[in-house]
Amino acid sequence: MIALSAGTRNRLGMLLVKLRTGLSHAVIATLFGVRKSSVTYNCRVAREALMTAFVPGNVGFEAVSRQSVIDDHTTTIARTLFADGEKDRAILVLDGTYIECEKPENHQFQVEIFKWLYLWNRVCY
Repeated sequence: MIALSAGTRNRLGMLLVKLRTGLSHAVIATLFGVRKSSVTYNCRVAREALMTAFVPGNVGFEAVSRQSVIDDHTTTIARTLFADGEKDRAILVLDGTYIECEKPENHQFQVEIFKWLYLWNRVCY
């Protein structure tokens, strides 16, 4: 585990709270006991640090090799279902489970969308 200073932990904590909850900077400032301008600054600094130090080596197709995907992230059942049992094939499954819909005026439409999503989740698993 990497040792982080208290300031770095707070910056990262503020950014993660912002990303996870979508709370305003004023509310986050109250939670952390700092000024709103401090939250704005700390979130910006944490985001920039992550983008330069963490993201390039850990996120994206450049962060992992094809062979690593095959060896470490492909299950036997996925290999059987999608690759006809071939051991040297990378499998990528893109899931569109999260679909954002505006709340419709027509309630029946909303019921139909919910039923579709309910059934879709059962089919995917």
